[in-house]
Amino acid sequence: MILSNSAIFDALDDGRLVLEPEPSPRVSDGTGTPSPFGTSSLDLRLGSVLQVPKQAQLAIDLREKGNIADTLMVLSDSMEIDPEKGYKLKRNQLVLAQTLERISLPLPQNLAGTAVDRPALAARIEGKSSRARFGLLVHFTAPTIHAGWDGPITLEMMCLGPLSFTLYPGLPICQLIVEEVKGEPIESLSQFQGQTTPAGDAPTG
Repeated sequence: MILSNSAIFDALDDGRLVLEPEPSPRVSDGTGTPSPFGTSSLDLRLGSVLQVPKQAQLAIDLREKGNIADTLMVLSDSMEIDPEKGYKLKRNQLVLAQTLERISLPLPQNLAGTAVDRPALAARIEGKSSRARFGLLVHFTAPTIHAGWDGPITLEMMCLGPLSFTLYPGLPICQLIVEEVKGEPIESLSQFQGQTTPAGDAPTG
């Protein structure tokens, strides 16, 4: 079941969905600031760091030792997007990015107050039609955000249009769609849980 905007507000209020920072305003207030909340989704913004593949002719072999994040760090360079000039994503170029917002979907055993005994939540990201019409793809078959997730969301971005697409930090880049989970999930954390970079690195120590 997909949550409406009012149901998303309830989930934010009772702690089943945590967004840091929380997008605002929840409802357009007539001052000219549009609400990032649609009737059944909310917009997430682009973070400031990109993971850009190196140009060297390297082959990817996931049978080699090391985790995915380590492999990506070897095969790509991390860079900050210039807030004034932006980053021109060229046609057919793949980069990894992250949402500005950190998303948390706590499991039922970690909830309290009015959230107790309410269904756990999962989510997924989808592109925005206003970006897709220029050929911007924000994910490759990996939209799912599982119950129990905590961290920003990595975006696998590619420009499929005829022209480059300029990326800026804070640009509304994708939609978050929130859904109820039937049954109580058993914890099974992703290898990218708590990631802090587009490659999937998490804090150590």
